[in-house]
Amino acid sequence: MNQKTILCVDDEINVLRSLKRLLRNEDYQLITANGGEEGLAVLAEEEVSVVLSDQRMPGMTGTEFLSIVKEKYPECVRVVLSGYADAATILDSINKGAIYRFLTKPWNDEEIRVTIRQCLSQYELLQENRNLTEEIKLQNVELNRLNQQLEDLVGKSTQSLHFSQEVLAKIPIPVVGISAESIVVLANEAVDKMYPTLREVHLGSDIKDIFSSEIIETVTNCLSGSKQSETVPLTIENKQIRIHCKKLMDGDHLRGCVLSMEESYG
Repeated sequence: MNQKTILCVDDEINVLRSLKRLLRNEDYQLITANGGEEGLAVLAEEEVSVVLSDQRMPGMTGTEFLSIVKEKYPECVRVVLSGYADAATILDSINKGAIYRFLTKPWNDEEIRVTIRQCLSQYELLQENRNLTEEIKLQNVELNRLNQQLEDLVGKSTQSLHFSQEVLAKIPIPVVGISAESIVVLANEAVDKMYPTLREVHLGSDIKDIFSSEIIETVTNCLSGSKQSETVPLTIENKQIRIHCKKLMDGDHLRGCVLSMEESYG
C-alpha cells in the first residue's frame, strides 16, 4: 500500500511545528501549509488523503478553504481544527465543507492521532468505492459490447436462416422434413406443385395420414433401419420417381429424416 499524505494547514507556525512533533512517528507523510492558498498549491501537486485545517485564518477561512477542497478533491477527507468552537462555525463548516470531523484547540494528542487514523480508513473506503464504481462501469461497457455482438450475431443468423428457408422453399425438387416420431416438420412448395395428390402434406401431419403405404414403408425403414439412407423407385401420378430418404443424426441421437422426390427418366 502506498504511503498516505496528511496536509496540515494553519497560519500559526507554532501550531504546525507542534503537529509535526506530535505526528512525526506516524506511518504517513506529513506536509504543512501556512494558509489556504498555500494549502491549495500543495493539493495541486500532491495526492493528499486527509486535510487538517485551522478555521480562522487571514485571507481565507478554513470553511472557505475546505469548500474548495471538497469541490476539487472530493475524496480527500476534511477535518477542522479550531480554537473557536461556537455552534455557528461548526454548522457552517459542516454545511459548506462536508467536514468529517471537528476538533478543538487546545487538542488532545491521542484524539488527533485516532482521528487521523479514522480519516485514513474513510479515505481508503472512498477509494475502494471509486475503484468498484469504475470496475462496474467497465463491466457494463463490456457487457453492452457483448450484447451488441450477440444482437448482431442473432440478426445475421436470423437473416441466414430466413435466406436458407427461402432457398429451400424455392428448390424445384419436392423436399419433406420428417421428425423421428414420423411427423412432418417441413415441406417446400415443390411438393404440391409437382404432385397435386400430396397437397395434404401440412406441418404437424403424421405421415400415415398423408403418404402412400410405399412412402410410409420407405420412411419407416429409413428411421428404424441401420442404413443412413434409403432410395426406392415408385410411381406417383403416373410418373416414375425415386424416393430418397436420408437420416438426420445429432451424434448418436436420431433427429428424423429428409425425404426428397426425383423424377426418373429411364
